[in-house]
Amino acid sequence: MYTLFAINCSDWEDADLPLTYEFAYESFNKESVFFIGDTPFINSVYLPMGHEKSDFNLKVKIRVVDRLGAATTLRVLVKVSECYTSKQICVRLFQSK
Repeated sequence: MYTLFAINCSDWEDADLPLTYEFAYESFNKESVFFIGDTPFINSVYLPMGHEKSDFNLKVKIRVVDRLGAATTLRVLVKVSECYTSKQICVRLFQSK
């Protein structure tokens, strides 16, 4: 099961432009980078369902890097679980970690 998400970091500020944005998720202890670029947002990206043993939480990593290589990383837990009603999407955004 995959669920459609949007990620937006457009309010990020830094004196050392340009900025590079990296978006990734972790599954089975392996990180999968799905975007690297100068655009601070993705309007639609499909992310896989989290693992049942972790209550369907999926770790999403957002990294912003300036032209000098200084970086800030934000980790967010996203909960994606199966739905038993057709055409229903079950998505809950959990607290940042």
